[in-house]
Amino acid sequence: MKIVVIAISILVIGNYLYKKTSLYFFEIPHSPVSLHLNKESVVLEKGETFRVSVFVINKRVYYSSTDFKVAYVNLNGKVFAKKPGVAFIVVKVGKKTLKCKVRVIAISKKSLTLDVGERYQLHVEGDGILKGVTWKSSNSSVAYVNKFGYVTAKRKGTTVITAKVYGKKLTCKLKVE
Repeated sequence: MKIVVIAISILVIGNYLYKKTSLYFFEIPHSPVSLHLNKESVVLEKGETFRVSVFVINKRVYYSSTDFKVAYVNLNGKVFAKKPGVAFIVVKVGKKTLKCKVRVIAISKKSLTLDVGERYQLHVEGDGILKGVTWKSSNSSVAYVNKFGYVTAKRKGTTVITAKVYGKKLTCKLKVE
């Protein structure tokens, strides 16, 4: 009975001490023999680039896009965001196929000129983006923007309208005459 109590005490104390060491927080890296991509989903602004890479040793890797008009990928896995929409980057390694979802977004106007009192609605273009966009004007005394992207010109001047979505900031330079 005394041996059981001692064994349990050693296990409890050992487990407590183990959690205080760096071994407890050590993350096991991905095995080089398991195939995986650096990202399985990415959001890019039109004109932006990103590199998709697969962690593999001594194997030929082939990259292709399901819609090269939205996102083009070169032989090295560099993805070019061409126009708003969704495409998948297909990565083939031997008989294994991996996919990375690429969502390309853009703002409907990069620059805009309005007269005082005029209204205009800006949009974030992409794959059905209706919710989750937050709009802001850098100078609300020149122009006001509501939560739906309607810009109202209040007085002469310049301001920048910003749309935040998917962690990206899209901007439109506004001049009010």
